[in-house]
Amino acid sequence: MRARPSPLLLALALSLAASRAAAQVGTTTEIITGTVVGPDSQPLAGALVQALSVETQITRHATTDARGRFTIVFPDGGGQYDLTIRFIGMAPATVSVAREGDEDRLVANVQMGASAVPLEAVTVSARRGSRLVERVGPGAVGRSLSADQLSRLPVDALDLKTVAALAPGVLALAATDSTEADFSVAGQRPTANALTLDGLSLGSGSVPQDAIRSTRVVTSSYDAARGQFSGGLVASTTRSGKNIPQGSFTYTLRDRSLAW
Repeated sequence: MRARPSPLLLALALSLAASRAAAQVGTTTEIITGTVVGPDSQPLAGALVQALSVETQITRHATTDARGRFTIVFPDGGGQYDLTIRFIGMAPATVSVAREGDEDRLVANVQMGASAVPLEAVTVSARRGSRLVERVGPGAVGRSLSADQLSRLPVDALDLKTVAALAPGVLALAATDSTEADFSVAGQRPTANALTLDGLSLGSGSVPQDAIRSTRVVTSSYDAARGQFSGGLVASTTRSGKNIPQGSFTYTLRDRSLAW
Protein backbone atom coordinates (compact mmCIF):
# COMPACT_ATOMS: atom_id res chain seq x y z
CA MET A 1 0.00 0.00 0.00
CA ARG A 2 1.48 3.33 -1.12
CA ALA A 3 1.55 6.30 1.18
CA ARG A 4 0.13 9.44 -0.35
CA PRO A 5 1.98 12.71 0.39
CA SER A 6 0.03 15.00 2.58
CA PRO A 7 -1.35 18.26 1.12
CA LEU A 8 0.74 20.20 3.59
CA LEU A 9 3.98 18.74 2.26
CA LEU A 10 2.94 19.47 -1.37
CA ALA A 11 2.13 23.09 -0.55
CA LEU A 12 5.46 23.47 1.26
CA ALA A 13 7.40 22.01 -1.67
CA LEU A 14 5.65 24.28 -4.20
CA SER A 15 6.29 27.37 -2.09
CA LEU A 16 9.98 26.49 -1.76
CA ALA A 17 10.27 26.00 -5.54
CA ALA A 18 8.55 29.30 -6.27
CA SER A 19 10.71 31.20 -3.81
CA ARG A 20 13.83 29.60 -5.28
CA ALA A 21 12.78 30.64 -8.81
CA ALA A 22 11.97 34.18 -7.66
CA ALA A 23 15.33 34.44 -5.93
CA GLN A 24 17.03 33.18 -9.09
CA VAL A 25 15.24 35.77 -11.23
CA GLY A 26 15.93 38.65 -8.91
CA THR A 27 19.58 37.96 -8.10
CA THR A 28 21.06 36.68 -11.40
CA THR A 29 22.84 39.13 -13.71
CA GLU A 30 23.09 37.93 -17.28
CA ILE A 31 24.86 39.31 -20.33
CA ILE A 32 23.49 38.81 -23.83
CA THR A 33 26.09 39.33 -26.54
CA GLY A 34 26.44 38.45 -30.17
CA THR A 35 27.13 39.60 -33.72
CA VAL A 36 24.70 40.70 -36.43
CA VAL A 37 25.71 40.14 -40.07
CA GLY A 38 23.99 40.67 -43.39
CA PRO A 39 23.24 38.24 -46.24
CA ASP A 40 26.87 38.56 -47.40
CA SER A 41 28.16 37.69 -43.90
CA GLN A 42 29.45 41.23 -43.46
CA PRO A 43 28.85 42.92 -40.07
CA LEU A 44 25.97 45.38 -39.88
CA ALA A 45 26.67 48.58 -37.96
CA GLY A 46 23.70 50.40 -36.46
CA ALA A 47 21.31 47.43 -36.24
CA LEU A 48 18.78 47.70 -33.41
CA VAL A 49 18.69 44.69 -31.07
CA GLN A 50 15.75 44.47 -28.65
CA ALA A 51 15.69 41.82 -25.90
CA LEU A 52 12.52 40.88 -23.98
CA SER A 53 12.70 38.87 -20.75
CA VAL A 54 10.05 36.16 -20.84
CA GLU A 55 9.78 36.00 -17.02
CA THR A 56 9.83 39.70 -16.10
CA GLN A 57 8.55 41.21 -19.40
CA ILE A 58 11.31 43.83 -19.18
CA THR A 59 12.70 45.12 -22.48
CA ARG A 60 16.22 46.35 -23.11
CA HIS A 61 17.85 47.31 -26.37
CA ALA A 62 21.26 48.04 -27.85
CA THR A 63 22.80 49.08 -31.18
CA THR A 64 25.53 47.17 -32.97
CA ASP A 65 28.94 48.77 -33.36
CA ALA A 66 31.15 48.96 -36.47
CA ARG A 67 31.96 45.24 -36.13
CA GLY A 68 28.32 44.26 -35.78
CA ARG A 69 28.63 43.35 -32.10
CA PHE A 70 26.14 44.15 -29.35
CA THR A 71 25.94 43.66 -25.58
CA ILE A 72 22.82 43.80 -23.38
CA VAL A 73 23.02 43.44 -19.58
CA PHE A 74 20.02 42.08 -17.61
CA PRO A 75 20.46 42.43 -13.83
CA ASP A 76 17.34 40.32 -13.15
CA GLY A 77 16.31 38.81 -16.47
CA GLY A 78 15.22 35.28 -15.56
CA GLY A 79 17.17 33.23 -18.10
CA GLN A 80 14.85 33.24 -21.13
CA TYR A 81 14.83 36.02 -23.70
CA ASP A 82 13.27 36.82 -27.07
CA LEU A 83 15.52 38.92 -29.31
CA THR A 84 14.26 41.03 -32.23
CA ILE A 85 16.80 42.54 -34.63
CA ARG A 86 15.90 45.30 -37.09
CA PHE A 87 17.95 47.01 -39.79
CA ILE A 88 16.98 49.28 -42.67
CA GLY A 89 16.58 47.27 -45.86
CA MET A 90 16.57 43.92 -44.01
CA ALA A 91 13.74 41.68 -42.85
CA PRO A 92 13.33 41.70 -39.04
CA ALA A 93 14.86 38.64 -37.36
CA THR A 94 13.65 36.96 -34.13
CA VAL A 95 15.83 34.70 -31.97
CA SER A 96 15.15 33.04 -28.61
CA VAL A 97 17.97 32.34 -26.14
CA ALA A 98 17.92 30.66 -22.73
CA ARG A 99 20.41 30.14 -19.93
CA GLU A 100 21.82 26.67 -19.47
CA GLY A 101 23.14 25.73 -16.08
CA ASP A 102 25.03 28.40 -14.20
CA GLU A 103 26.27 30.35 -17.22
CA ASP A 104 25.78 34.11 -17.10
CA ARG A 105 26.73 34.94 -20.70
CA LEU A 106 24.32 34.16 -23.52
CA VAL A 107 25.54 34.32 -27.12
CA ALA A 108 23.19 35.07 -30.01
CA ASN A 109 24.71 35.43 -33.49
CA VAL A 110 22.18 36.51 -36.12
CA GLN A 111 22.37 36.64 -39.91
CA MET A 112 19.73 38.87 -41.47
CA GLY A 113 18.22 38.49 -44.91
CA ALA A 114 17.45 41.17 -47.46
CA SER A 115 13.81 42.05 -47.90
CA ALA A 116 11.95 44.62 -49.96
CA VAL A 117 9.87 46.56 -47.48
CA PRO A 118 7.03 48.51 -49.15
CA LEU A 119 6.81 52.11 -48.00
CA GLU A 120 3.62 53.97 -47.43
CA ALA A 121 2.45 56.30 -50.15
CA VAL A 122 3.26 59.98 -49.67
CA THR A 123 0.63 62.39 -50.94
CA VAL A 124 1.62 65.99 -51.57
CA SER A 125 -1.14 68.51 -52.13
CA ALA A 126 -0.88 72.22 -52.89
CA ARG A 127 -3.28 75.00 -53.70
CA ARG A 128 -2.54 77.45 -56.44
CA GLY A 129 -3.60 81.02 -55.96
CA SER A 130 -5.84 82.88 -58.33
CA ARG A 131 -3.01 85.09 -59.47
CA LEU A 132 0.53 84.08 -60.26
CA VAL A 133 2.66 86.54 -58.33
CA GLU A 134 6.22 85.95 -57.26
CA ARG A 135 7.27 86.82 -53.75
CA VAL A 136 9.64 89.64 -53.09
CA GLY A 137 12.13 87.29 -51.43
CA PRO A 138 13.85 86.84 -48.07
CA GLY A 139 15.36 89.90 -46.42
CA ALA A 140 13.56 92.30 -48.75
CA VAL A 141 10.87 94.95 -48.39
CA GLY A 142 8.55 95.74 -51.27
CA ARG A 143 5.57 94.38 -53.14
CA SER A 144 4.72 92.22 -56.13
CA LEU A 145 2.19 93.03 -58.82
CA SER A 146 0.71 90.63 -61.34
CA ALA A 147 -0.18 91.47 -64.91
CA ASP A 148 -3.88 91.40 -64.05
CA GLN A 149 -3.38 93.91 -61.26
CA LEU A 150 -1.40 96.26 -63.48
CA SER A 151 -4.03 96.13 -66.20
CA ARG A 152 -6.70 97.39 -63.79
CA LEU A 153 -4.65 100.21 -62.30
CA PRO A 154 -5.05 103.75 -63.66
CA VAL A 155 -1.35 104.04 -64.50
CA ASP A 156 0.83 103.46 -67.51
CA ALA A 157 1.81 99.82 -66.93
CA LEU A 158 4.31 100.02 -69.80
CA ASP A 159 6.51 102.36 -67.79
CA LEU A 160 8.23 100.41 -65.01
CA LYS A 161 9.30 103.62 -63.31
CA THR A 162 5.68 104.62 -62.93
CA VAL A 163 4.86 101.18 -61.57
CA ALA A 164 7.63 101.58 -58.99
CA ALA A 165 5.89 104.62 -57.54
CA LEU A 166 3.02 102.37 -56.38
CA ALA A 167 5.20 100.80 -53.67
CA PRO A 168 5.37 102.40 -50.22
CA GLY A 169 8.51 104.44 -49.61
CA VAL A 170 8.96 105.32 -53.29
CA LEU A 171 8.82 108.96 -54.35
CA ALA A 172 7.91 109.76 -57.93
CA LEU A 173 10.08 112.46 -59.58
CA ALA A 174 8.52 114.58 -62.29
CA ALA A 175 10.25 115.07 -65.61
CA THR A 176 12.23 118.25 -66.26
CA ASP A 177 13.72 119.86 -69.33
CA SER A 178 16.89 117.80 -68.99
CA THR A 179 15.70 114.64 -67.21
CA GLU A 180 12.86 112.22 -67.66
CA ALA A 181 10.42 111.07 -65.02
CA ASP A 182 12.01 108.78 -62.46
CA PHE A 183 11.65 107.62 -58.86
CA SER A 184 13.65 107.87 -55.66
CA VAL A 185 13.92 105.36 -52.80
CA ALA A 186 15.00 106.39 -49.30
CA GLY A 187 16.01 109.82 -50.57
CA GLN A 188 18.68 108.49 -52.93
CA ARG A 189 19.34 109.57 -56.46
CA PRO A 190 17.56 107.86 -59.37
CA THR A 191 20.93 106.57 -60.57
CA ALA A 192 21.03 104.29 -57.50
CA ASN A 193 18.00 102.35 -58.78
CA ALA A 194 18.06 99.30 -61.03
CA LEU A 195 15.63 97.89 -63.61
CA THR A 196 15.89 94.22 -64.59
CA LEU A 197 14.01 91.99 -67.02
CA ASP A 198 14.37 88.26 -66.33
CA GLY A 199 17.42 89.05 -64.23
CA LEU A 200 19.18 91.16 -66.90
CA SER A 201 19.72 94.89 -66.66
CA LEU A 202 17.14 96.89 -68.59
CA GLY A 203 18.14 100.31 -69.84
CA SER A 204 14.68 101.39 -70.95
CA GLY A 205 11.72 101.51 -68.62
CA SER A 206 9.11 100.53 -71.21
CA VAL A 207 8.07 96.86 -71.56
CA PRO A 208 5.04 95.50 -73.47
CA GLN A 209 2.31 94.68 -71.00
CA ASP A 210 1.39 91.38 -72.68
CA ALA A 211 4.92 90.10 -72.16
CA ILE A 212 4.98 90.71 -68.40
CA ARG A 213 4.04 87.95 -65.99
CA SER A 214 4.79 89.83 -62.77
CA THR A 215 6.65 92.88 -61.54
CA ARG A 216 8.43 93.16 -58.21
CA VAL A 217 9.33 96.45 -56.61
CA VAL A 218 12.02 96.00 -53.96
CA THR A 219 12.81 99.03 -51.81
CA SER A 220 15.18 97.36 -49.35
CA SER A 221 17.06 94.11 -49.85
CA TYR A 222 19.68 92.18 -47.92
CA ASP A 223 19.59 89.17 -50.22
CA ALA A 224 22.99 88.31 -51.66
CA ALA A 225 21.31 87.18 -54.89
CA ARG A 226 20.56 90.81 -55.74
CA GLY A 227 23.09 93.56 -56.17
CA GLN A 228 24.31 96.55 -58.19
CA PHE A 229 21.82 98.92 -56.59
CA SER A 230 21.55 100.84 -53.37
CA GLY A 231 18.16 102.46 -53.91
CA GLY A 232 15.29 100.44 -55.37
CA LEU A 233 14.90 97.52 -57.75
CA VAL A 234 12.14 96.95 -60.29
CA ALA A 235 12.37 93.34 -61.46
CA SER A 236 10.04 92.12 -64.18
CA THR A 237 9.51 88.54 -65.32
CA THR A 238 8.23 87.66 -68.78
CA ARG A 239 5.65 85.05 -69.64
CA SER A 240 6.49 81.74 -71.25
CA GLY A 241 5.86 81.31 -74.95
CA LYS A 242 2.93 79.44 -76.48
CA ASN A 243 2.18 77.83 -79.83
CA ILE A 244 -1.04 79.83 -80.24
CA PRO A 245 -0.58 83.40 -81.54
CA GLN A 246 -2.37 85.93 -79.38
CA GLY A 247 -2.15 89.59 -78.47
CA SER A 248 -4.00 92.65 -77.26
CA PHE A 249 -4.22 96.36 -77.92
CA THR A 250 -3.67 98.98 -75.23
CA TYR A 251 -4.19 102.71 -75.56
CA THR A 252 -3.30 105.25 -72.90
CA LEU A 253 -4.41 108.90 -72.97
CA ARG A 254 -3.33 111.45 -70.42
CA ASP A 255 -4.89 114.85 -70.86
CA ARG A 256 -2.67 117.59 -69.47
CA SER A 257 -5.69 119.81 -68.85
CA LEU A 258 -6.91 117.31 -66.28
CA ALA A 259 -3.56 117.09 -64.48
CA TRP A 260 -2.75 119.31 -61.56
